[in-house]
Amino acid sequence: MVEQVRADPRVDAERVVLWFFSGGGLFAADWLRSAPPWLRGIALAYPLLLPFPGWEVDTRFLPVEALASGGDVPLVLARAGQDPRSWPASTRSSRRRPRRAGRCG
Repeated sequence: MVEQVRADPRVDAERVVLWFFSGGGLFAADWLRSAPPWLRGIALAYPLLLPFPGWEVDTRFLPVEALASGGDVPLVLARAGQDPRSWPASTRSSRRRPRRAGRCG
């Protein structure tokens, strides 16, 4: 789908930001791990950064580990409200400043 959007003549294919929210945050991992040169940033809005306990998820879909891989794509993390105690600790603890915060490329 990203390639279809980039192919649209109304889109600057060399300046794209991807936006992931909620449970879709797990899909950000590949992009965080190895961002193509046209990817100018990733926005994560109230993302799930680790799966809920009991979820069987391929290790490919772990944004927390991807962040540690040292990619350099600019990252915006947005949160709202307070997380229920039943949510994974990684989601509740996302209020801690990510290591790459503040770098705007």
